[in-house]
Amino acid sequence: MGDGRALDGQVGRVAMTCENRLLIRVVRAACVAVFIVSALSACTFLATVTGVVAGVATGTITSNPVVGVGVAIAVKSGFEEAGNYVARKSQEKEQDAIAAAAGATGVGERSGWVSVHGIMHRVVHGEVVVTRTIVTPLALCKEMMFSVTRGASDSSAPWFTAIACQNGAHWRWALPEPSTARWGSLQ
Repeated sequence: MGDGRALDGQVGRVAMTCENRLLIRVVRAACVAVFIVSALSACTFLATVTGVVAGVATGTITSNPVVGVGVAIAVKSGFEEAGNYVARKSQEKEQDAIAAAAGATGVGERSGWVSVHGIMHRVVHGEVVVTRTIVTPLALCKEMMFSVTRGASDSSAPWFTAIACQNGAHWRWALPEPSTARWGSLQ
C-alpha cells in the first residue's frame, strides 16, 4: 500500500495529498494571522516573521529552498514598505491638520488641532501658536509653534517649530518634516 512516498501506489499518493492539503491550510492560516497582526502594529519584527513564515511555507511546498528565500525577502520587503507608506500618510495627515489650524489662527493666538488615524481611530492632537506671518510675492506663510499629544492630554508635551504656507484655499506644510528629537545629532 504505500507510506506516503511517491510511486508507492494509489493509497500512498492519496495520503500524501491529504497531508499536503492539511499543511497548506495550516500555512495559510498562519500567514493570515501574521498578516493581520503585522498590519495592525506595523512592526519590523513582525515583517521579518511574516517573511520567514512565507518563505518556509513556499520552500516546503515547492521543495526548493532558493524559491523560499526569494519569497521570504519579497514578503518582508513588501510588509516594510506597506508600514512605511502608512506612516508617511499618517504624518501627512497630521501636518495638514496642523497647517490648517495655523492658517485659521492669527499671530499670537492659540488654536487646537486634531487628526484621527486609520482603522483603530488613533487620535493625535495638540495646540498651535502662530508666531509671525511671512508675506512674500510668492506665498503667504505663517511661522508657528505646535505641540503633539498622542492619546490623553499631556501638559508636558514637547513643542516644535514649523512653517505653513497658503496654497490656494488650503494651508500646506512648508518644510519636508519638522525638526524633532528622533534626528539626534543631525539637527
